[in-house]
Amino acid sequence: MKIFVCFISLCIFCCFASNGITQQVYSESGQTGLSFLRIPPVARIAALGGAGVSNTEDASSAWLNPSLLVFSGNRSAQFSHTEWIEGIRQEYAAVSTYSNAGALGFSVQLFDSGDIELRGPNPTQSSIGTYSMKNVSLDFSYSRFIYKQLSIGITYKKLFEKDAQESAGGYAIDGGITWRPKNGLAFAAVARNYGRMGILKDERIKIPSDMSMGFLYSGIIPGANRKFTLVGDYVAPKYGDQGI
Repeated sequence: MKIFVCFISLCIFCCFASNGITQQVYSESGQTGLSFLRIPPVARIAALGGAGVSNTEDASSAWLNPSLLVFSGNRSAQFSHTEWIEGIRQEYAAVSTYSNAGALGFSVQLFDSGDIELRGPNPTQSSIGTYSMKNVSLDFSYSRFIYKQLSIGITYKKLFEKDAQESAGGYAIDGGITWRPKNGLAFAAVARNYGRMGILKDERIKIPSDMSMGFLYSGIIPGANRKFTLVGDYVAPKYGDQGI
């Protein structure tokens, strides 16, 4: 019965977490561009509702919090391909390596709208062609320990946006800190996507910036000898609603 109650509680928490992060993405619609920067690029992060700024320990951890990279202690690589609807797709690849001087990471993320029908001033006329929108982020990350289990990390993102025949470039920076005072316990904070875009179609697009704090707690379920992990994030977007 205790195991069943724990399982149900975790399911309810995950539902609320997933709903909170999803609402944040939609609440930013119309306020920012480059919304793909807020869409989890790998299945594991998406399955946890976007939570994990204190949790992930692989190449994709830089997407959540660059200070996590140094905890992996080895090399890592990840690749992801996501098909949406009407030809919309998301591609993601990340690699990381570890040395005594710290951890380095590199990732690339592409969001492609696919072909969109182009119509003239008369909405009833047939299509006169197609156009597409593409967003790209090239990320370089570095992380190191500054005191025992206390780490810091930074990511520099080179951003590109193309809408039909017009394009713009820009940059963004992530900075994070993680503290693991003992095994099974962690606290983290990160500021993501703070930067500036160039002018596209006479307008400078806002970047979906946010600040997050998270925790991790793991242990063994008494009497069942089964490991459990609790993770949670509080996210405060610069544009949009706060949530957990």
